[in-house]
Amino acid sequence: MTTIHRAFSTYRSCSALACLALIAGCASAPGDVAPKSNGWMKDEVSDSYVFGYPLVLMDVARESATGSGPGQAAPNTLRHAQSLPPVGASSPLEPNLDTLTSSGWLDVSSEPVLVTLPDTHGRYMDARALDMWTNVVWSTAGAQSGERVSGLKAQTIAFVPAGWKGTLPARVKRVDVSTRYVWFLARIQTRGGADIAAVRRLQHGLQVTALS
Repeated sequence: MTTIHRAFSTYRSCSALACLALIAGCASAPGDVAPKSNGWMKDEVSDSYVFGYPLVLMDVARESATGSGPGQAAPNTLRHAQSLPPVGASSPLEPNLDTLTSSGWLDVSSEPVLVTLPDTHGRYMDARALDMWTNVVWSTAGAQSGERVSGLKAQTIAFVPAGWKGTLPARVKRVDVSTRYVWFLARIQTRGGADIAAVRRLQHGLQVTALS
């Protein structure tokens, strides 16, 4: 059974249990006793769905993206797009046609994972990291005004498991993460054609290493 099938199977099972609970709550009480309101139960089911959905969605995405198959990358490594997608093939995750994307899933369960960004020498670059709740825990949007447009300077970010106590290398920015996995994405501007070779060199400058 595939990861997506398992996720949706779990979702269907939870939905079925929730429906049974709602039906039981709506059943008429014996005699003249008025049925109890089940509004609280609907709220609980709704809140549980909203609470758990991001975790299921992100885990399905993680399992489909990690591995040794085509289009996959091992944990704590990056997969680099080598060419621009064809016209009309953009997706909600890659809504543009003028950048090459590098992405990967970081596992910070045992120790910090360091991501090094190269100096882009004036080229536009956007990078961000999301936890399993889909919260953006770090991004280049926090850079100084105009820096993403005029290019990024070389820098290293350490994604650290919450509560970790230890020493990081000098001049490394610490980012605490409350979930085991982190989804890292970086997009680098390209003008297509011969310019793609320059972007690929920058992609290879993106380094992911465990602290140890």
